[in-house]
Amino acid sequence: MNTQRQYLTLRVGEAVYGIGIHKVREVVAYETPSPMPNSSGCMIGVVSLRGSAVPVLDLRLKFGLEGTVATVDTCIIILELQIDQEKTLVGITADMVQQVAEFGEEDLEPPPHQADGRSVDWIQAMARLENGFVILLDIDKTLEQDALTTVSGEEFSLNIGQKSGDAAEN
Repeated sequence: MNTQRQYLTLRVGEAVYGIGIHKVREVVAYETPSPMPNSSGCMIGVVSLRGSAVPVLDLRLKFGLEGTVATVDTCIIILELQIDQEKTLVGITADMVQQVAEFGEEDLEPPPHQADGRSVDWIQAMARLENGFVILLDIDKTLEQDALTTVSGEEFSLNIGQKSGDAAEN
């Protein structure tokens, strides 16, 4: 029995990545995030999503590229991640969302090894295409450190979803 899984494919730099569609909450137009002081290197700020502040991580910075320069195709993908046993919304930037693609086991190869022989644990698999590969991300592991430091930090959690007067009551 061949099980097909769906992935949202997106472009960051020259590479195409895939994220399991079950992690994607929605895709929104890019807006410049409000800066957050003392945040991780790839966290570029927060955006308002229906009144709630959502931290945004720049995947270009995460992957060692120059930061995002917004174009008409740039967007923010809102993900629902499990952090410290809580569902948490985190946004990531993408140069472009391409499509929802389905891949079966026959389309997949194991992730490559690093030069030192260790596996790359944040890559689930490589999906073969006619003209290359889609790097299927284990998005939880990809963002693990950054999401934990930006979302679980005490300063940040005091400000999320609260009116200015509410923070003093905590």
